[in-house]
Amino acid sequence: ILVCCDDLQWCNSSVLTLIKELIISVGENNGEEGSRKRHNFLFVGMFRDEEVSESHSLMEQLAVLRESNCVNVTEIKLSSLSTEEVNDMIMSEMRLPMRLVQGLGGVVHKKTSGHSIFVSQVLNSLVRDSTIAYRPRKHRFDWDDNKIATLRMGDSVAGLIVSNLSSLQTEALQSLRVLSCFGVQIAFTLLKLCRGSKCIPKGGIE
Repeated sequence: ILVCCDDLQWCNSSVLTLIKELIISVGENNGEEGSRKRHNFLFVGMFRDEEVSESHSLMEQLAVLRESNCVNVTEIKLSSLSTEEVNDMIMSEMRLPMRLVQGLGGVVHKKTSGHSIFVSQVLNSLVRDSTIAYRPRKHRFDWDDNKIATLRMGDSVAGLIVSNLSSLQTEALQSLRVLSCFGVQIAFTLLKLCRGSKCIPKGGIE
């Protein structure tokens, strides 16, 4: 069994205690002598360490798990991308040498602080708006570093996504509102059913 919980920094002490007791309970059951069946259980918890102080309940419960003899705790810290790593990402995607992408990489890193998802969203947004565009005469992607540096973008991934959504046509936004009620994944058969529904605008599903 695999259980993944994101944003644990927002959980209250009761929820965190419940999670800890569940993990320890499974670990103790696996360690009991004479136990006929071993339970394979992996819990993946994610949180933002900059939003968690030493007095936070999450740190207290994590300390208990570390000291437990029946639970194996592995901690992986994900750091922000460096300017060099952002440059490598752009080089790989655009098939260009370092000397051509250094300026763009520096600007993108400054605007995103190296947040990997934010970096991807910013680059996608720049390509979608043709700020970064393929130039047939140059046989490569081209852009203006100074123009990108002066562009106003959201302060976070969520802000950028909201900004991108606001640029969609009214019909496309209405379609997204309706489809969002069905969750993050939608079967193609459901899309076909919705296509003829009155709740979907005449423009169709974008």
